[in-house]
Amino acid sequence: MVFDPSAKCCTYEPELWNFLVGLALADASPQAVPGRGSLVDRLRTAETVTPLGIGRSRRYETLYRRGAEGFGLSHAMRCPHYLEADGRCGVWRYRESTCATWFCKHEQGAAGKRFWDRLHDALHSAEVALARHVVLQLDIGSEAVEALFPIRRDEGRAADRSLTAADLDGHRDPARHRTIWGHWLGREEEFFVASGRLVADLAWPDVRTIGGVELGMRLALLDEADRSRLDRALPSRLTAQSFSVVPAGAASPDHVQLVTYSGYDPLEVPEVIVRALPYFDGRPVAQALDAIESALGVRLERGLVKRLQQFGVLAPVALPVSPSQ
Repeated sequence: MVFDPSAKCCTYEPELWNFLVGLALADASPQAVPGRGSLVDRLRTAETVTPLGIGRSRRYETLYRRGAEGFGLSHAMRCPHYLEADGRCGVWRYRESTCATWFCKHEQGAAGKRFWDRLHDALHSAEVALARHVVLQLDIGSEAVEALFPIRRDEGRAADRSLTAADLDGHRDPARHRTIWGHWLGREEEFFVASGRLVADLAWPDVRTIGGVELGMRLALLDEADRSRLDRALPSRLTAQSFSVVPAGAASPDHVQLVTYSGYDPLEVPEVIVRALPYFDGRPVAQALDAIESALGVRLERGLVKRLQQFGVLAPVALPVSPSQ
């Protein structure tokens, strides 16, 4: 897939947590001016401004869920902080975890994506915890807290309501706005700036404490994904997985592209590799390499085999565990 250069991955509308909004508003550098203008506009008009930050609009959520084909292509889905003049991000220094960790391609294929996904999970967990910490520290009032964090007492999940005219036009509900802002009503920008100061003063151990068990779990999974992507050893046995094959193009007539974990990131290889893959059938890797060389006259380098594993073309075979005597 080829993105429109004037849309690209800026067709994602980010959630900006309260402390990120505050840090962006307090940034007086010339580079921050264009983005700060779009941020102030969004604060004054968006229906999703709460003490937690600026959420995604229901209109965008619907477009994203039902019109995913427009991602990377549709100008209607472009981020409100996209700078038309030069295609930059107006809130780059204060972007949230999705924007900070999403890539269309990864040097280590599926293994690299797994690492970045786990990093996103950890950062998002920290963002949510910090945003809630700020709300409690800055005291919006108990009625506002109850409205902002309603307790679900029913076990069923409410169905998504239909989009209203107010949703489409981005109009906020004045009554709800008054309720959720509590003591800070009319001082929303001041609240966000105070949020930024509060978080900026925290050290990483403070963040770990605020994040609690949830953040600790996400960090443990991130550590495991990092170790896995850095592991250069080949498993003892590999087996070929499902993939699609597309031509590499006229410039590389003897090559093909293998599409595995992502349509954005195909792996280009010589065509002979496709014919070699059936030999990875669970037998020891050394035997598979010997069989390929004997049948096809090529010797696959172990580094290439590892890359095929990283991209999900090959996967380790789990050996059965013998029952204890």
